[in-house]
Parts: sequence; C-alpha cells; structure tokens
Amino acid sequence: MRKTVYALIAAVAAMGIALPAAASAGTGPIKNITDDCDAVADCGGLVLKSPDLAIAVASSKAKSGTAVIVAVQAPDPTQDFLYTPPANPADGAESMQWAPSGKPSGLCISEPNVDVKTDLVLRKCNGSNFQIWDFVDLGTDGFNVWENLASGFAMSDPSSGPAGTQLKSRTIGAGTAENERWAPLGNGP
Repeated sequence: MRKTVYALIAAVAAMGIALPAAASAGTGPIKNITDDCDAVADCGGLVLKSPDLAIAVASSKAKSGTAVIVAVQAPDPTQDFLYTPPANPADGAESMQWAPSGKPSGLCISEPNVDVKTDLVLRKCNGSNFQIWDFVDLGTDGFNVWENLASGFAMSDPSSGPAGTQLKSRTIGAGTAENERWAPLGNGP
C-alpha cells in the first residue's frame, strides 16, 4: 500500500502538479531508496522529521567503522538498509544492515559503547544489542524514535543537519526532539 501511494505521489509530482502542503509535509522527496532496494522485502530507508534528511553511510565503499550519517534524500545505494528482527526480538526491535541496491553487506548500524553522544558506525553484523534498535512508537505523526537496546539511547542527528553529519546516540527527548524522530520509506520497518 505505502509503495503504491509513493508511486502515485511521484507520478503526480512528475507531471508538475503541486501537492497540498499537508500531503508532503515532513517527507521531502518521495523516495530515498533505489529501485533495487524497493523490490526487496524489508529493504528501505529512514528520513528525519527535521531537518528533512535521510539515514545513509558516508561512503559507497563502506567497511567496518564507516560513519552513519544524514544525507539529502536521493535514490542512492548509500541510503538502502535491510531491517531484520533479531533471534529474540523485543516488540519492534530490528537490526539495520546496510544493503546497497538491496544487497546485504554484512555491516549493521552499531553503537560502539554505552556512552551518550557516541558516534554511530557500521560494524560486522553480529546480533548484539549494540546493533539492535527498538522502534518506539510515539503514536503521533508517523515519525518515531529508534532506541538502542544496549544503551537505551536514541539514534539522533545531533546538530539537526547539515547533510554529512554523523549520527550519535542521545538521551531520548521524550519524543519531542525532531532530530531523533524518523519515518520509514520504501519497504522498511
């Protein structure tokens, strides 16, 4: 259903028809994932409530230790992720594996330690709680918090942009901090 709605909105936009502000508020461009990712189950992306940026990796040649950043939304393989529940998942908990063009890389978004303001990076997927993110449903506007199971901190864009800013773990701001509220795009969570 979501895929169909995005395709319809993209088609209307391509025809040059302006959409009402409510239809596009907070979501920016319609899609930030590649078509190959969009064709794979549980492959998608995340976009921040504010500023209007997507989760990405800092390099198309990512390896263990590569920074997880925010980027301008685009159908770019650096913005493709697979969302997979762990062996013993909490409600909504998932690992986020970088999957350029829908292909699993074996590298997951990780919080390297339990200190607040830790830089988030890619690490070899190992199923540890440092790589498991629990979806905290705020029940509001579709933008929700991702909380790390090991630390209890939220995935955050600490400076609210600009593009290229590395994500950090932050104390959860009771759901009010827009720079830690994410919405899924594509076939993601």
